[in-house]
Amino acid sequence: MYVRNLRKPSATKNVYKFASSKNRSVILCESSLERDCCYHLEYSKDVFSFQSQPEGFYYSSGNKRCPYTPDFLVRNQDGSEYYLEVKPLAKTFSEDFKRSFALKRIAAQHQGKPLVLVTDKQIRNGVYLENLNLIHRYSGLVDFSLSSTKIVEELSAAGRMCIRSLADNLKLSIGEVIAVVFRLIGLGRVNVPLDSAINEMSVISVN
Repeated sequence: MYVRNLRKPSATKNVYKFASSKNRSVILCESSLERDCCYHLEYSKDVFSFQSQPEGFYYSSGNKRCPYTPDFLVRNQDGSEYYLEVKPLAKTFSEDFKRSFALKRIAAQHQGKPLVLVTDKQIRNGVYLENLNLIHRYSGLVDFSLSSTKIVEELSAAGRMCIRSLADNLKLSIGEVIAVVFRLIGLGRVNVPLDSAINEMSVISVN
């Protein structure tokens, strides 16, 4: 077992940073795709915590003992854990990759954790990732406490309501309500479908 250290300076490798409230730390990633994966992990209700470049392990390939470090170790709310390998889809079709990944999965099972492959097609899924970026941008940057309280109270009374109606009822601008909604989504206080663009007609409900 061994640990790779991305904090060690390197002239040949870029390091991408993701500020994670869920982990109360800055997550270091080797690629922009891994960083984009962090958005999904950060705002997944199933994920309790996640760690980049966790302690690695070895797998056997022929007569060789090969080192391997997963991209992430993910811990779910139910206590279960799994390793995550992040890869561009185009790089997963080669026979070499398929063979080595199968061997890595066997070795991961010996560690008591499954190894899951996720690709750019799943991570960079258009509007969903854009919404996660906006949620992250608004999380903790501005104090919306008064407006947040009013919006949650209004939604609690109504059950669900579109952003335009919230703005009209509370005499707030649509832009302010949208900003607060992104903040509240990040806090897990309200729900809104993330697979379409969030606008004045988006329907919001409380958790």
